[in-house]
Amino acid sequence: MQATEIPKSKARAQHVAFLGRAGDGTSTVVSNVSALLAKAGVRVVQVGWSDDCNSTEILRYHRTVVPLTRSCRNIRKNLPVPVCAFGCNEVVCLEAGFKNLCDLHCIRELSERLAEGWLEEELAAEFVLYDLKAVQVGPISALLEHGPVSKIFPVLRAQAGSLRQINRILQQLASVGHRIGLGGLVGNGLPDSCSEMLVESFARSLGSRVVAYLPWSPALLRCEFFGQTFVEGQNHTSLAGLFRQLAEAVGSERGNGPIRGMEDELFQDWLLEWGERLYQADQGLVRWGDAI
Repeated sequence: MQATEIPKSKARAQHVAFLGRAGDGTSTVVSNVSALLAKAGVRVVQVGWSDDCNSTEILRYHRTVVPLTRSCRNIRKNLPVPVCAFGCNEVVCLEAGFKNLCDLHCIRELSERLAEGWLEEELAAEFVLYDLKAVQVGPISALLEHGPVSKIFPVLRAQAGSLRQINRILQQLASVGHRIGLGGLVGNGLPDSCSEMLVESFARSLGSRVVAYLPWSPALLRCEFFGQTFVEGQNHTSLAGLFRQLAEAVGSERGNGPIRGMEDELFQDWLLEWGERLYQADQGLVRWGDAI
């Protein structure tokens, strides 16, 4: 899409972050939510926070975005007006593009600049969505502690590795995320109702809720291969309706609880219990109290 002139604005935007394990579909979820919010007339900026710079690819038919910075000793002095790349529904696409994610000083500088309203002033942002897929805890903590994020949405699959990583990240973020709300969990690529029950149980254990159950879909995979959002290519399907519900939840102030993870021993016991329950369900066994 062609770049258009953006009016300056100092109105405060909403800043929301999605985090997830690599391969769990975090970028897909964020991009579809961005496209839907933008279609509703909101000025949306999507920021990829990882070093692979591909968070916004399906908003732009696999076209890459010039990163904000690959090495910068003093972002506060050197950070330029961002080069705008537009995606689906005029979503403004940005990639942080840190060459070294261990450069926490650089990441902290950018987080503070964002908290000062840089995107609102330069891009008239009304909603900023951060994609924290496959990012180490240090850079996430820097953004949450020094940046403007008000709530986070973990994206996870009904798999032990995905659940374990999200729980570990939430444990570590609990100490720095005291002003950040846990908006809810997004279950992605769920193959059946048992997977939905697993994600719901995990959310309850965290004192949170599930804001979306997104099933696995070959049509969604097809859109990813074509480099387009699902809501652009399959807008009238039931899955597109689920993405719309998620976008509404992201924009809502409802249900923002504290960030916390289960203790390691408690989490392991919970995981073992659910491993047995899923096995019994697969074998056709029904426990007392379970629904049929």
